[in-house]
Amino acid sequence: MINQWEDFEAGPTRPASDRIHVTLSPRNVILLNGNIYDQMVKPEAVVLMFDKLHTMIGLRPTHLDRPGAFPVRQKGRGRHRLIRATPFCKHYGIKVDRHTAFIEPEVDADGILKLDLRKTFGVNRKG
Repeated sequence: MINQWEDFEAGPTRPASDRIHVTLSPRNVILLNGNIYDQMVKPEAVVLMFDKLHTMIGLRPTHLDRPGAFPVRQKGRGRHRLIRATPFCKHYGIKVDRHTAFIEPEVDADGILKLDLRKTFGVNRKG
């Protein structure tokens, strides 16, 4: 028998206080948890960027008055933030059929949140 193993790259669940979590929904909403939002130094808006060669989304903090800036809005009463990215996703043909989490979201030395579309997994929503 030949096994068709698939690595589970997401790893174990980290404590909520340490966890960084970013998802993209089928409705093109990027959701940031409070920890990653803090790492980005709590921007009021972001510029969305796309690297076609590496299939990566970039979020660069900016001010609301910058042309092309996407507002970062609070989701409910918690620390989560969301960005409605439909024009961006449509322009670059980015489409997910379920809520998709990024395995290794990282904020680089320039403050840009990098999201690799090749390193994701589907997530179930509560409720």
